[in-house]
Amino acid sequence: MYYKSKFFTPTKIKKKIEIKNFFSGMDGEIDDNLKSPSKPTVCYNFNPFNGALRNAEGLSVLSFAGKNYALPSGETCVKVYFYKRFDNVLGVRDDRIICYGTSQNLYQCPLSSSTGLFTKISNGYYKKPPIALNYNYYGNDVMVISTDDGKISILDDNVLTHYSDTPKISNMCIHNERLFATASDDINTVWFSGLYNPVEWNVSLDDAGYVTIPDERGKMLNLVSFYDYVYLFREYGITRISAYGDQSSFYVDNLFLKHGKIIGNSITVCGDYIVFLASDGLHKFDG
Repeated sequence: MYYKSKFFTPTKIKKKIEIKNFFSGMDGEIDDNLKSPSKPTVCYNFNPFNGALRNAEGLSVLSFAGKNYALPSGETCVKVYFYKRFDNVLGVRDDRIICYGTSQNLYQCPLSSSTGLFTKISNGYYKKPPIALNYNYYGNDVMVISTDDGKISILDDNVLTHYSDTPKISNMCIHNERLFATASDDINTVWFSGLYNPVEWNVSLDDAGYVTIPDERGKMLNLVSFYDYVYLFREYGITRISAYGDQSSFYVDNLFLKHGKIIGNSITVCGDYIVFLASDGLHKFDG
């Protein structure tokens, strides 16, 4: 007797969840993974009693640990950065708040300040809000600051040093002691700095270099260092870069995911996931 062979494909289990409201408010006693979808983990500008959104006027007074911090008279803060710093001389933490003001200058104030007054950073003029991240540079905690005009700056304590002849950086991240960046004038290239040196951009087999990723999935939006990989988010896709110390061990994989157009400034690392907003909703990406 002969039996007709059949090829069975696994069936996807789909479940439709309707979230009617968040009227029950937040619940801090249950683990986030066990909560109902109608139980928010964090809520902003939202009234849980009637579901109404409230107007958000932003920060009027910057306050931390019961202390108010103030910019010079007539100056308004446009963007805030956190400078995570350890003072190697005194052996104490010296974390600071950096502000980009309406005068297009940078100001900083230590969290330990007794006055809470910001002071202007010399040579800290930028035509538009720069991007910045923390980095340990030759044993010192510094801020790497950059704009898309081809200039990288290093803020070390109170000294801001500018470096030229660098890519016109639009987004950047630190991964395995290299600075990875996208350039505003090149839609298909990811640049990386020399090892342990975010201002070294001389292209060679041993120092800095670049990875060309020709693609039709839209504009490069953001670079994220997540666990062992660098993820390049484009408007319609995600590329995974395996980037280790040796350039010869760099690999690129395009991840074909089903989602709408990704919103660039929504891409955020949130614990064990990368969360981003797309035209078809909010997505949680685990790599």
